[in-house]
Amino acid sequence: MRKKAFFALVPALLLALALSAPALAGQTGRTQLDVINYSSSDQVTAIWLEETEGRTDLVFTLNRADADLAFLGRSFAAAANAVAQRAPDGSFTLPLAQYAEPFAVSFHCTGDGTWHELQFRLYPDFGQLDVFDSYGAIPTNQRLTVDGVEYAAEIYNIGGSNYFKLRSIAALLSGSAAQFDVDYDADAGLVLITTGAPYAAQAGDLAIGADKSESAIPTMQGIRLNGEIVYFDNVYNIGGNNFLKLRDMGTAFGFGVDYDDATRTMLVTTK
Repeated sequence: MRKKAFFALVPALLLALALSAPALAGQTGRTQLDVINYSSSDQVTAIWLEETEGRTDLVFTLNRADADLAFLGRSFAAAANAVAQRAPDGSFTLPLAQYAEPFAVSFHCTGDGTWHELQFRLYPDFGQLDVFDSYGAIPTNQRLTVDGVEYAAEIYNIGGSNYFKLRSIAALLSGSAAQFDVDYDADAGLVLITTGAPYAAQAGDLAIGADKSESAIPTMQGIRLNGEIVYFDNVYNIGGNNFLKLRDMGTAFGFGVDYDDATRTMLVTTK
């Protein structure tokens, strides 16, 4: 877990204005974005927003010199069939229409003749853009016990670690010595965690439902823990819910986590 300083208010406001869609008539300018790459090989080396009359374009450069074409792969994030050729300066320009959700950008590489895909997500409040690959989340069939009692919950394995829906853990620990409440501050965009407080259960907290692994994306979701803003290194948004690594939650919220290899069981203890 790490604390993260807020960006200066003025740049954040400027970026929020730059992201208003469509761009105001007559408004022009460039807004540089800080890039956070979660990609292992294909990297975005620079990216910015270009505002011209009536439109906002996403302009970016890649570390691959052999990339010659790029297009936005999801219609809600771009104009239909938005395709860009590599400009002489090495950049690609794609028109943006909406940016509240992650959007895919595919690019063709002449070196291997294949298409590669990255996913982008804009964070206007932070002046940042996350770039990431598919993380290969898969539902896990490992067992789970809380103080010796077995439970079923929606659990995904990502990179060898188990991730739980935040509200699922809150529901499982409700009434125990390690209970905590979960709320959300929409104005601040922060999840609110209060340890020791009873959890206000919601319908579907422990429902498993359909496999949502294909929707898994890393997120910089901030959390206010007992009044202090903290950021976890590993948070994913899966199906619209925040999933955190079980051991990270145990350390931060005050419950024990262990694993029994013989029975492939996650052991959560609150006593």
